[in-house]
Amino acid sequence: MNIKLKLICVLLLAIVSCNTDDLLLEPQSLVKSAEKIDIYVESGILNIKDESVFWKLVELNTKKTFDELKSWQDSLGFESFYSIYESIFSKYEIIVEGKNPIVELEQFRNDYKDFITMATGTYDGLPDYSIKPVIDMLYASVANANGLVKIGGKLIDAKSISRLKSVDSCYKSTSTRRMWIDINRFTNGNIANAYVTHQKKVLFAWVSYKTQYYWELENPPFGYWYTPGDVSSGYTIVMPTGGTVYLRMWNRGVGESNSCTFVN
Repeated sequence: MNIKLKLICVLLLAIVSCNTDDLLLEPQSLVKSAEKIDIYVESGILNIKDESVFWKLVELNTKKTFDELKSWQDSLGFESFYSIYESIFSKYEIIVEGKNPIVELEQFRNDYKDFITMATGTYDGLPDYSIKPVIDMLYASVANANGLVKIGGKLIDAKSISRLKSVDSCYKSTSTRRMWIDINRFTNGNIANAYVTHQKKVLFAWVSYKTQYYWELENPPFGYWYTPGDVSSGYTIVMPTGGTVYLRMWNRGVGESNSCTFVN
């Protein structure tokens, strides 16, 4: 082998080595077969090599827009719980804006009981028809319609995957909007993620809706962030790797003047 050919081989090896982690999770590298690879689909269930790949994939997916996530899933031939819930939520929004919402919402509650839980009771003199998914949306992009995912060859029900213990919570409201933020922390106290739910007041009830979230944090360094677009109630926002020591968060509905602040 001459010197020029050797140099080319070395360069190619370096390029492949530097990008190995990215290739594991990018669509073009995912082989649609039952070979021993990091991610593949079998019988409608996403098979993930191990917990390390699982958590990295979950974090990457939280940074994708819905269209990016849909493209990634289509490349695998996979339909996630996330996509199904978004479709269900769109139907919910149509009913809320319709002519006979209460009757239709009661039917909706029954039709989609395997995917959502709908509130009961009243608040401020109005019934509560808000909804949330039956599994934590943090894992919804890797779970199938039944909430199942395989990790390291073991079949897991995503409903049984518990989030880090929620140790802090905040509730803010206006006359027409309500917001809850539950904070989960690592063992060192740093904030790992924020689970957000939100409602709006309409003529006949309190209902779920989509809104955009904004937050500032110190990881370090200090930064200002926002969701790529409006998110459904029951969404999980993941902080940068390692967590953050300071977080101030709000959504468009309640406004920045009603922000929640958490510190380590």
